[in-house]
Amino acid sequence: VYGDSSRTVAPRSMIPEGGAFSWLLAGLIPALFSFGGAYHGTYIAGSVRNPERSVPRGIAGGIVVVLVAYLLVNVAFLGLLGHDGLAASKSPAAEATELALGPLAGKALAVVIVVSAAGILNTVCLGFPFVVYAMAKDGLFFRAAGKLDERTGRPALAVATQGMLASIAVVVGASRVDVLLTGIAFADAFFQAAVAVVHFRARKTPPSPGVLRAPLVATAVFFLLSVGIAIGSLVERPVESAYGALVFVLAVGIWALRRGSK
Repeated sequence: VYGDSSRTVAPRSMIPEGGAFSWLLAGLIPALFSFGGAYHGTYIAGSVRNPERSVPRGIAGGIVVVLVAYLLVNVAFLGLLGHDGLAASKSPAAEATELALGPLAGKALAVVIVVSAAGILNTVCLGFPFVVYAMAKDGLFFRAAGKLDERTGRPALAVATQGMLASIAVVVGASRVDVLLTGIAFADAFFQAAVAVVHFRARKTPPSPGVLRAPLVATAVFFLLSVGIAIGSLVERPVESAYGALVFVLAVGIWALRRGSK
């Protein structure tokens, strides 16, 4: 199976129409999701011991582990299911495992995937609210979100706010998950490009003690990739990307509201 290259190469009839470059950029959206969580560790750096050392090591190590694991998993999927089977599969991990180890193993892996999904949800739900908390402390979001719960020491209101917004997004996009994911990816790419711009501007001032500064070349490459992904998504999937653009419109509105209230 693994020696049959015809099973791992997409037939020309399956290659979508349109410019190859723009489709390449649009195809980077899943990759953005795969590695987009690498920087989540920075959100809770204030609660980590020796963050200047442990956070960069954790991010670099996590990227390497995920990269190797994803490559090996995709080789296994293509070898077991083939390109056509992988494209048509709704649960490739379970189906590939079932082919290799039997029906019971496939069902067991499906349960493991559900548990893993719960784990990443826990990480996201507890990590992102610290961004909202920091924004509120800086006067960029509603002041009430900048308070920590006395019992847990966590930004409870920020957690609740994110949960509410996430629930609304799931309800609205339940019938079209592709719209939801593409919109989020577009917004995420735009956000990351904005972060790179902030890094460029920050280089004009001396770094504060304990602050890590990304290399200029890495920041530039990150910026170009983020902008490219956003453009590719907008060109090939304009309707889905519009939902992501709506997020920015709402964010600018909240920022303007907060600025006007000062």
